Amino acid sequence: MSRRSFFDGEELENLRSLKRDLVDPVKSFVDEVYSDSVGDAKRFYADRAREAGQSARRAREEAAQKLAALKREQEELRKRRSEMIKRAAIVLALLAAAGLVIISAALNAAAP
Repeated sequence: MSRRSFFDGEELENLRSLKRDLVDPVKSFVDEVYSDSVGDAKRFYADRAREAGQSARRAREEAAQKLAALKREQEELRKRRSEMIKRAAIVLALLAAAGLVIISAALNAAAP
């Protein structure tokens, strides 16, 4: 049994008109709502991804800055320690030389 034999031409045209009047606007509305929803979601998640990327980049930059500051501080500490060790070595050498001078003078004075 074919469709043409079930509906005559006028009934078929009425069905097509009914489809255009009822089904097509609903279909168009659903398509529009779907595209708006997907578009909004796409923009939302794209914005979140961009923000997360910027946040990660800032965190990497801050970590690199902190690491550089820590390295500078450690280098300064090394330099200060080195200077202190040099000063201590000079003072010790001067004390040893002064001690030798004093002992030599004392031995020369005590010698007959």
